[in-house]
This record gives sequence, structure tokens and C-alpha cells, in this order.
Amino acid sequence: MVLSEISEYEKQRLENIRRNQEELKCLGLNDTKRKLSALSESAKVAKARARNLRVKRIKNERKSKASVPLRRSKRQQGLDSDGIQLSSDFKVLPSSGIKTELIEREVEKSIQGNVEIDEDGKIFLESLKMQIKIEAKPKSATPHKIYSEKIDSDILKYAERLSDLSVDFDSGVKKLTPERIYGMDVSSSPSHVIVSVGDKVGNFALWNNTLKSVDAAIFTARPHHKTLSTVLFDNYDPCKVLTAAYDGRITQLDSNKMVFTEIYSCDEALFDVVEDKNNHSLLVAREDGMLVQLDNRKNYKPVNEWQLHEKKINTVSVCPDQEHYLSTASLDRMMCIWDLRKMKKPIHALPHALSINQSSWSPDGKHLATVCMDNHIRVYDAPHLCANPAIAKRSGDILPAKPLCRVHHDNRTGRWLTKFKLDWDKKQPNALVIGSMDQPRCIEVFSASCDRLMRLRTDAVASVQSLNKFHPSLDVIISANSSGRVHVWNN
Repeated sequence: MVLSEISEYEKQRLENIRRNQEELKCLGLNDTKRKLSALSESAKVAKARARNLRVKRIKNERKSKASVPLRRSKRQQGLDSDGIQLSSDFKVLPSSGIKTELIEREVEKSIQGNVEIDEDGKIFLESLKMQIKIEAKPKSATPHKIYSEKIDSDILKYAERLSDLSVDFDSGVKKLTPERIYGMDVSSSPSHVIVSVGDKVGNFALWNNTLKSVDAAIFTARPHHKTLSTVLFDNYDPCKVLTAAYDGRITQLDSNKMVFTEIYSCDEALFDVVEDKNNHSLLVAREDGMLVQLDNRKNYKPVNEWQLHEKKINTVSVCPDQEHYLSTASLDRMMCIWDLRKMKKPIHALPHALSINQSSWSPDGKHLATVCMDNHIRVYDAPHLCANPAIAKRSGDILPAKPLCRVHHDNRTGRWLTKFKLDWDKKQPNALVIGSMDQPRCIEVFSASCDRLMRLRTDAVASVQSLNKFHPSLDVIISANSSGRVHVWNN
């Protein structure tokens, strides 16, 4: 660029640069700048060398570690604890889960056929027989208040009686089984509270709550190796208890024989067993949707098998006043009413939104209630349904009957709690009890018109009571939770 062509502003800028450089030379700052640059370059080189050395050191350490042989246990080396070589057919159990096919097969073999009772169990059953014999004699007083067979005309009086019920910490709570309770029943003894339960792994327990001695009041055994779904006291002989389980077996505990006698077995899981007094038989609900009839007079020989549902039957219930009518509740979302005299098709097939936990007739046969996973309790007019079978319309469709009433009730117990089931009160046929998910924990009593009569709460009950039973003759309620505990509500 020619100097004459540079503007005045550029000339002034260049002059300033020249003057600044001369001042730097006079101060000696240029040499300092060069030294600082050299030091920074040497620092970068040293840092890079250190990084390379560290990487090489780590690689060398890894190589040295890999060269050391790994420690192995004697089991992994094929030796036992004494260092002796194991046999060639030795198999190691899996680290996750303690059950293998071999173990399960051994357990199944060990709990087949009749199951003997130990000496402690025999002593308990002997004392129980003596108490049942004494009950036949008149007594001046009983440990609980007994009400007459007359039903209260005013439902409020019944609610007042229930309001007196509570659970005693010392005598009213007992852990009977180690696992979740699936089945429960109460003896019809007029003066004793005797409870039988079954749990998830086949354990059975019998508790005489009237006895003061805790050790003498409980009898336990394991007649099944899978979930014990049903326990049922014999209505004809209070010394006998029936048990049914997912292992496909029904056993009968006889206090006279002191043994669990196997009376029926099959390859399907059993979910419910009820007595059909009119036909002297047992009705068995199975997982494959079949209902089996066992004749009591022929050593419980199967006399009928009906395929009633596409999926498992959760419960079966017999109408008390007309025992040729029965109802079934199934996983296929249908509650069906059947006539034992003609089982080709149901009288009514009542669809629900989700799986039905239970269907149950009231003690007087006037109502039929269902517990459904759609969070509703429904009550049907039972005599009307039985007297008016479903009739197909011209289009071929059958219009299902509507319930007499229904009430919202949270039945979502989840996978860790036993499903809710209700129980009617034989002393008050228009009242039923069921567990509750509400906080604080409680049990609820409803009328046949779906009105909530009572919520029973107590400090001794702090868990969900999935199963609840009224005592047949005493004002007592028995409830059970999913940790194996049973609570007795009395006054």
C-alpha cells in the first residue's frame, strides 16, 4: 500500500503502534513475554508425558492382576467340604429360588393320601370332642350372649348390638398360620367359638377361642402342599372338617379317627366346596370351570360332572330353602343360577364388568349377593329370579336381570391380599359383613338393601380383614387377614 494513499486515521493508528513498541523495548517486556510462552509450552509437554505414564501404569497393573489366578470355592472345583471329589451326577441348586422340580416332586409325594396327626393334635381333638359332648347338656351361663331365633324387626336394634363388638388384644387375636389365609369357617357350636383356617402353602389350623390356655387352644397341621382354598365344618358331625386345595385334593379331618382322610383327588385346582344337604352330596368348584358332585353315601364317589363355565369357578352357593337351586361365580365375569334337576343351561346368566369373587344366598333364600372386582356389591331378588327364568327375545338375545340394588365398594385388594368375600348373618338374614380397604382399618356390615349399617373399628385391628364370618348363634364376628392372624369380635 502506498503511504500517500493511507488515510489520516490509519496513519495515526500505525504511529501509535510504533510508539508503544518502542516503550516496550525500553521496559524489556518483550523478553518476559517470550519466556512465559516457553514456560507454558514446557508445562503442556510435561502434563502430556505424565498422562501417558499413568495410562501405561494402569495397563501394567491390569496385566499383573490378570496373571493372578482367581479364587474358586471347593464346590466350584467339584469338591465337597472335606476336599473329596464329588460324584459325577451332583447337581448345584440355582442361586435364585429354593424350589426345583425335584424338590416339588418330593413334597407332592410326601403329602398324598391320608395325613397322620401328631400326639399334640390328638390331645387337642380329644378335648374338643369332650366339649362338644358337654354342649348337649343344659348350661346356666355361656361366655357370650346368645340371642333367640327371632329376627329383630327394627334393623337399628341389630346395629346397636353390633356396636358393642370389639377385639381384645390378649384373647381375641391369634396368629394361626405362617402365610396368607385363603379359607376360613366357624363351627356351629352354640356356646364355643371354634375357628378353622387354611393358608397359601397348605397349612391348616384349628382354634378354640373359648379355652384360656393358649397352647391347648390351637391345633396345626399341613394336609396339603398348595394353597388351601376352602375349610368347611361338617353340619352333621361337628367333629369333622373338610379341606380343599389347589393340589386337587379334598381331605376330611375326623376327630374320632385322628387323621386327615383323602376323600377326593383330581388334576385340577379346587376353589370351593359346599354341602348339598338335600342330595347328600358335596359340590366341588374346579379351576377348569367344571362342577363335580360327590355322593356322601358312596364314599364321596363322583356321580356328576358339569362343564358350567369357560374359566375357573371361584365359588358355588346353594339356596338354603330350595336346595335344587345353586349359583356359581366365575372368572369369566358371569354369575349363573342353575337348577340341579336340569343342568343343560342356566336359569339366569348375569354378566358383570370384571371377575366375580363370590356369589352367596342369604340364609332365608330371599337375596343373592355378588362381590365383583368392578368395585360393586350387588344384591338380587332371588325368589323372582328362580320363579322367572330368562327368556330370549325375538332377536335371540337374552336381556339379563337387573340387581335389586348395588353399592360401590372398593374390592381392589391387589396381588398380596386375599380377595374379599362376604358372609350373611344367620341370626339376621338381611345383613352381611365384608372387609374394607378404608383407613383406619375396619369391617363393614350392610343390609340387603345395600345400606351400610355399621363400620366396626378397634385398636387391635390395624390390617385389611379380607375374610369375615358371623358366628351362627352368638353375636360374634371372626375376621382374618393376609398375615395369618385371626381376630374375634365379641362383646
